[in-house]
Amino acid sequence: MKRRAKFRVASPPLAGLLLVFLFACGQRETAPEWSEPAALPAIQARVSDDSPRVGDVVDVELRISAEARMQLPAWRELLHDQVRLLDQDTPSGRVDEDGVWRQNAKLQVALYSVTNVTLFAENRVQTRGEPPVEIELPHHTFTVTPLLTDEDAGPNPGNMELMDFRGPEAIRRFRRNLLLSLLGFVALALTLWFVLRKLREDNAPPPPLPKWDHIALRKMRELHQSEVWTSGDADGSAVALSAILREYIENRFKIHAPELTTEEFLQEAARRQPWDDEEQRELTAFFTAVDRIKFAAERPEREVLDSLMQAAERFVRVTGESHAAEVGT
Repeated sequence: MKRRAKFRVASPPLAGLLLVFLFACGQRETAPEWSEPAALPAIQARVSDDSPRVGDVVDVELRISAEARMQLPAWRELLHDQVRLLDQDTPSGRVDEDGVWRQNAKLQVALYSVTNVTLFAENRVQTRGEPPVEIELPHHTFTVTPLLTDEDAGPNPGNMELMDFRGPEAIRRFRRNLLLSLLGFVALALTLWFVLRKLREDNAPPPPLPKWDHIALRKMRELHQSEVWTSGDADGSAVALSAILREYIENRFKIHAPELTTEEFLQEAARRQPWDDEEQRELTAFFTAVDRIKFAAERPEREVLDSLMQAAERFVRVTGESHAAEVGT
């Protein structure tokens, strides 16, 4: 008996909850549904907010109804240029019980201009199906309001005047100052580079003196391989070899006598004599033999020219090594 009484007491609340649940289910079932379009194909739209503020996100639901599958252009191509597409969800279409192919799409858009904006850019759109079909897009207009209203702005303290922001002039001034700063930096860098280079050149060690014996030996090797020497031109070979040896002596021992004859040159060399007596005799014999070839029109054998080449090379090697301390004196 007691248990039955408790059940009777608890019955009214349970019944109330059951009624509330049934009412809620009934409310979901009676939610507004899509209306049937007047003609096919068609696009219908439902929006979450007719009067958004600047930057608000608006949910847009679209339903495409047609007798066959269609391929529409990308949503970005259909939307008005003042409507920014944030996200899109376009599931695959389906054929409903009435035989009509339908596809539901969900978009999230934001409007960023205080004006009246129509949802789509054009009133009609041509599908990409076969054959092409024109569909009238839903004519839905948003009334976009400012982000801050007069109430949000609050009172203006006193008669404070706001500074005028001259955007283009400020940008031009900034660019001009930036260009002048860059030019000044480049000029400073070039000046610093020039000064450092000048200091480096002033502190750089003097270039080494040329090794005249190496230069003379190289020229003698080149002469020995030249066409003048290999062709048997005794006069040309002797004159060229004599010029190389005389140039070496002038540069090596600072005996500058370009206009002296061979005899005068030998006398000047003997007066200074920066080498031994044996080397002086070899030098005299060399230039005497060369003069005989030049002025006596002698035609020596190849062995004579080779011996002159060997004598000249030997003189350069001996004087270049034994008198190394006299270089530059």
